[in-house]
Amino acid sequence: MRADPVWSDRRKDYQDAYLVEAVALRRHSGSPALVYIPPEDPRFREIPDDIGASAYYLLGLVRGYFTRAKQNEGMVAAVPVSKLSDVLSHVAGG
Repeated sequence: MRADPVWSDRRKDYQDAYLVEAVALRRHSGSPALVYIPPEDPRFREIPDDIGASAYYLLGLVRGYFTRAKQNEGMVAAVPVSKLSDVLSHVAGG
């Protein structure tokens, strides 16, 4: 789980996001960030029954990726799925 907000040099502010090690490419903002929990993992048993028995879960939406010296670091910031309604309201102008 995320504990501290993530600093964005581009936006010059902190964002509520997960840091995800992933293939990070330009123009992938808004793509789903999924997490895989194998059924044999003890954490899989902690998932509430009403969510379903899939091994893939939506973590959030990719907001951006991190670079150092113009090199992609393979780290992305993903807005938590719990903030999805906020994102959709912003996009809709509400």
